[in-house]
Amino acid sequence: NFSEDIINKLMNYLGNTKIAVLEQMVKARAASVVTMTSDVNLKHTRRLIYQVWFDNERWDDRRLYNVIFELSKHNKSNHSFRIKSLSWASADDKQLLNDITDQLQQVAEDARTMGTTLWFAKEDVKEEKLKKVVSCGQFTTCMNLIEYVLSIERKIDNKELTLTETEIEKIRFVKKQLLADWAVFKTDPYFLFNSYLS
Repeated sequence: NFSEDIINKLMNYLGNTKIAVLEQMVKARAASVVTMTSDVNLKHTRRLIYQVWFDNERWDDRRLYNVIFELSKHNKSNHSFRIKSLSWASADDKQLLNDITDQLQQVAEDARTMGTTLWFAKEDVKEEKLKKVVSCGQFTTCMNLIEYVLSIERKIDNKELTLTETEIEKIRFVKKQLLADWAVFKTDPYFLFNSYLS
């Protein structure tokens, strides 16, 4: 759709351009295409999937958003803001949900920066990346389940959700286990990972 004049100017410019410059232009364009398809497009697709899932009321009180970067140093301010804005949470709930040690945040940060690959390289094993990724998944899931259980308890307190006494007892039991695990995670982020090895 270019005019003949524009095509002539382009051909003249490209004909007078050094090979190294053309090579750099092609590489930059290729990198841009790879970024668009692998990063931007995947994030957009993931956002659309989450939107469909979270907009479906069928899954209310039965879903949990659990991502590896949630408790990382990089996401600290976003996490704190999100917890602060929870309308159902009491001051004690918010304090508990923000009780994340520097050690946990560092492990989550290391896990967050792990490249997305299908395998671990020798240097990743040496740096214990697998251990950090798995452990981050474990303690992040624990914290998100604590938040989930607290939200269910508040809905019961506010008469927004009706459960049987047996179901409420199960929730209390799970909460007790989660809080016990969280207390250990705060002192040793790898305790659950290491327990599988022993």
